[in-house]
Amino acid sequence: MSSWETLFPQVVGILPPPFSTLLLPWSDTGDISAVLRLRFSNTPPEWGFLKRVYEGNFGKAKEELKHIEDEELRDYTRRVLDFALSGDITVLKGFEGSAPLKALLQLLIPGEVMGVELEDRPDLTALSHFMKAKYIRKVDPSEAMRHLDTSLRYISFESPVFKANVLLMKANLLYNEKGASYHLIQLYSEILTLLKDTNATLIKGEVLYQLGNLHFTFGNTDEAVKNFTEALEYFSIEEEPYMYAMINNNMGLAYLSTQPTGMESQVRLALGVQSLRKALEVFSKENYPKEWASATLNYANALVYLPTADPKKNLLKALELYKEVLSFREEMDDKEGVARVLANMGNALAHLGIIGEARKYLERARDIFIGLGLGEEASGVEEILREIRSVEVSGDGR
Repeated sequence: MSSWETLFPQVVGILPPPFSTLLLPWSDTGDISAVLRLRFSNTPPEWGFLKRVYEGNFGKAKEELKHIEDEELRDYTRRVLDFALSGDITVLKGFEGSAPLKALLQLLIPGEVMGVELEDRPDLTALSHFMKAKYIRKVDPSEAMRHLDTSLRYISFESPVFKANVLLMKANLLYNEKGASYHLIQLYSEILTLLKDTNATLIKGEVLYQLGNLHFTFGNTDEAVKNFTEALEYFSIEEEPYMYAMINNNMGLAYLSTQPTGMESQVRLALGVQSLRKALEVFSKENYPKEWASATLNYANALVYLPTADPKKNLLKALELYKEVLSFREEMDDKEGVARVLANMGNALAHLGIIGEARKYLERARDIFIGLGLGEEASGVEEILREIRSVEVSGDGR
């Protein structure tokens, strides 16, 4: 029996693909329970390559392969690492080792993954269904869900990070396909519990981010802000800029969702603006145009209501930002997006007292919403127009 086969459960599924297929050789000094939780203190030399992969030091990981005595496993592991570094699928082919290792390599080949059969070990069977779900989740979510449920049925062994990865993909699929639900809050919370005693930092951060989004959807803004704040402990602007910006953007929206009626809500508004500014440090028009447009629109909306000694200055700045976003969305032929910017521009102009111009923007926004069949949005704009008409009748507008 090969050295890796004597170890159960294996470390499959605890790292993202292609590293999810890596295997450890048997060691009489290594603590597999710790490694399954991504804890690598006192790691024996023959497991050193996995520690280096976890650290992101792939060159050093290849050097550590010299400590693996099993030639077949060493060749297999080198192929996985070479593929990770090069993206060249040919390095996965031509392997002359055992059938299970060949099948694991096939899980990394798009044209072969769905035909892989790994039924002899529950850990490898669970991985194969997880990888199949990952491969087809965008084109066939229902089939992906079936593979995930099958994977979970095989995970009766202790591998908390692997199980969390399977549950996270399932939760994200449910969120994308069916929208927010209290069941999802329970599911994401279950994943957090699984990860409590692990070093799976990025997974924890993603789960907290999703919990924040769910709590915000259901109006629990305090809990949402708490989740987003905790998520930022795992995503820095240096190492994970995109997630850092997304979390700040959504946290900004959570802060801004309350009307500034008292001192506390005014502080929340200021914190919301601060969060959006942080998001825009990453979301530039050049690198992330769609995200930039969304975050800039949110930032401009916040400026309209931000308490300040010089509200006119903020309103003019907001109008300047609206114009930039409007130009971008017109270029993208995003009619709904254009209408939303026009509505916000009209609102800002109304705050400036430029009623006639405000009415023109709002009427244009309303007409686009009607043309798109967005009745609720059109009604919201019409309500502002009624207020403007009453001001014009009283002679206060210009």
